[in-house]
Amino acid sequence: MPISPRLLPFLALIIALGTGCATPTPSTHITLAFDRTGSFASIGVPGFNGAQLAIEQDAADGTPTVAATLIDTASTPSIARAVGGNARDTRTSAIGGLGDNDQFLALARTLGGTGIPLVSAGATDPRIPETINTPVFFACFTDNVQAAAMVQYGMQKFGPRCILIFDATSDYTLGLATYTQDALVARGGALVVQLAYSDIVGFNKAVQDAASRVNEADFVMLAALPDRCGFRIRALRDAGVALPILGGDSFDTPEILSADAPMSDVFYASHAWLGQGCTPRAQAFVDAYTKRFGVTPTSFAGLGYDATCLLIDANARRNGATLAQAIGQTTHFEGVTGTISYANGPLPLKQVWIIGVDDGRASLADAFTPTVGAHNR
Repeated sequence: MPISPRLLPFLALIIALGTGCATPTPSTHITLAFDRTGSFASIGVPGFNGAQLAIEQDAADGTPTVAATLIDTASTPSIARAVGGNARDTRTSAIGGLGDNDQFLALARTLGGTGIPLVSAGATDPRIPETINTPVFFACFTDNVQAAAMVQYGMQKFGPRCILIFDATSDYTLGLATYTQDALVARGGALVVQLAYSDIVGFNKAVQDAASRVNEADFVMLAALPDRCGFRIRALRDAGVALPILGGDSFDTPEILSADAPMSDVFYASHAWLGQGCTPRAQAFVDAYTKRFGVTPTSFAGLGYDATCLLIDANARRNGATLAQAIGQTTHFEGVTGTISYANGPLPLKQVWIIGVDDGRASLADAFTPTVGAHNR
């Protein structure tokens, strides 16, 4: 069955991988879905590009091992669901991609009972595999891990007292806020106040409430969506909140480094360090990505690349197993964003890279796997 007409406006690229009679078309067909447009584009575009680079490299020698369809899910749940519905009706072997929990869940819930494996490039909710009746694997660290890492870093660097501000409208921000509270309790920290918001009025009140409590706190933990992080940070600074502001991987967007409003004393969790002194594998990826797309990659580009390379690698070593079984047997897969292993289940315990921003410039502040408070709920 052909691609659903509902997806045609959003179909960004089909790589048939196998042109001419001399090169057979691969029997393994995968779908790679990313939010290339819409509110999640700041993380979806680099993820899409990273996935495309991996597919192009797989085909570079003329003997591609998979056929891939790359789709823009446009930050729209109905389109994400349509991708899953189309996968049910075609010979799709696996789906990879998406960097947002809500979008990933919208797609995943359409696949119950199909056995089609999904590899998350950036959806970080550790509860997802327990709620979806199809094999789910993560190429990224999870929200409990990044929250624990940021609390550990904040308490060791600045002190034990935290102001927590979070968006109450998103599964991602709600989860990150919950895991931040868990990690503070586990490490003996102090939650000065938690401030939830759901609209601009609520956010403005949260900012003023935070400003009134700054003398009681050592740092702020802000759980915000990627398209609004820069705005939220600037509003806190404008209100006189000079405390260090910590955040999750949603901060890993170009807006945080905007030259129009340089930010300082901001720290966030990242899936990879791709700057000066990064690992040789990461540097090779940076060089290839920059040459191909003309911009430097973010960690979400690395996740899109790793999720796709993981699918390609698993397909190459199937040896009669299903693709889901081959993915589940992955151990010590060396990716751009770190080592991926599913020996202990679908959630790899990966290192968290802490990025510091000073005057709009990013640098590596720390890197570690959190020691306390990273338990799965």
